[in-house]
Amino acid sequence: MNILAILRAKQFSPNSVEKDEAIMMAVVSRLRAKGHVVEVIPEDTLLTLHAVPTGKIILSMGRTPETLRWLSRQDVCIVNSPESVALCQSRTALSRVMKETGTPQPPPSGSDGYWLKRDDGAARQHRDVVFAKNKADLRHRLAEFHQRGIKVYTVSANIVGDVVKFYGVRGTGFFRYFYPTDDGDTKFDDERHNGPAHHYPFDTKVFQQCVERLATAVGIDIFGGDAIVRNDGTFCIIDFNDWPSFSRCREEAADAITTLVVNRFVHPGAIRGYIFDYGGTLDTGGCHWGKFILHAYQHMDVPVTEEQFRQAYVYAERYVAQHPVILPDDTFRQTLEKKVNLQLQYLQLTPSYLSPLTSYLYQKVCRHISHSRDILQQIAQPKVLVSNFYGNLQTVLHEFSLDSLFSGVIESAVVGVRKPDPSIFALGLESLQLPPGAVAVVGDSIDKDILPATSIGCRTIWFRGKQWTDTLVVPPDACVTINDLSELLTMNPSTN
Repeated sequence: MNILAILRAKQFSPNSVEKDEAIMMAVVSRLRAKGHVVEVIPEDTLLTLHAVPTGKIILSMGRTPETLRWLSRQDVCIVNSPESVALCQSRTALSRVMKETGTPQPPPSGSDGYWLKRDDGAARQHRDVVFAKNKADLRHRLAEFHQRGIKVYTVSANIVGDVVKFYGVRGTGFFRYFYPTDDGDTKFDDERHNGPAHHYPFDTKVFQQCVERLATAVGIDIFGGDAIVRNDGTFCIIDFNDWPSFSRCREEAADAITTLVVNRFVHPGAIRGYIFDYGGTLDTGGCHWGKFILHAYQHMDVPVTEEQFRQAYVYAERYVAQHPVILPDDTFRQTLEKKVNLQLQYLQLTPSYLSPLTSYLYQKVCRHISHSRDILQQIAQPKVLVSNFYGNLQTVLHEFSLDSLFSGVIESAVVGVRKPDPSIFALGLESLQLPPGAVAVVGDSIDKDILPATSIGCRTIWFRGKQWTDTLVVPPDACVTINDLSELLTMNPSTN
């Protein structure tokens, strides 16, 4: 594969020219070692090139308006996309995305000083991001901006706490954070305003999910930024950038970026996107939900035959589909409790079984979800979820920290189409903006996932588990069969 690597212009690498070049060259060396032809050019000379041939891949650290316009005209795969880079350069636009995604950010005013930041592109020098100790000082700093001809800027409150720098490569599971005051490696020494890090304890898992959710909303693959962790463990994002230098974790980052490029773009006929089913695929390890609950009844010695349970299961499923039992804000545990309660009522069994059954099932689901989440984080290709659900899928995904892993969610109760109607998978393709032949649908049901997806030209991967009946199920010839989601990580991308 022919790859064009664009180095960042020096004016956009203040105090970091060598570091920015080092991360790109580390990626280039790995790609060349895999046999790919990589041409490296400085951003300054980019505009002298003609259009890039179709089929080429561009790795770009470019930030100039001219570069972004040139990239937007190229009909090739680009990392990072010019649209996502432009969004990162506009603090005002980025703030809107942060608000829409619930990403915590500093308020506009406070009692511990202010930050005045240039907002017509990434910071090029120390004076583009300045600290003001009070409102009088802020007015003075604003006057300096006006004297320099800077008319577009943002003002935010200074937040007291630990400064944390983070780095990530979306879709690969790579995410790292560091305290810059621990090693003194800073670009502008702005961290001194917060003093040495206290290493306040905070929920690093929630932090990572928050940042990755923002990256997904921005549409950026290679990113970094800064956050403040307060003494109570809460945090806010104060900066979010495209393709940082990764100076503290360069080798690991280069490995992750190479994985991203190879998995998503390089292989001929590779899977470029995934559509995942939810129920029975991500939450039960391929086991049909009817069987999954039946096993719980048997484990808890509930006095019911398999045939009696089947009738109760079908009754409860039909009831929740026809009545507004499940609410949009219901968690999965609440959803599970309502469905099991309907089953017990149908079976005329004592409600004393409700709590132990629900707890047992929920714990098993949590274990399966944890495994699925680990696998999903390592899949570099964009992913969309397509599911027959009750209108609360977004709540459930957030509950299990899965919401940041999908670029789109197609839920039957929301879109008004249910599996096995192939049009619900067509909505998934529309969300991915990929042709069906480049997308693999992963699901546990031949009838509801594999056959309708095959009918519109998608590639299919059947997650074979315990079925609802003992009838022999035979997938289509072109369908790949897996017994664990982890097999997706070792699958030949051109297979299927």
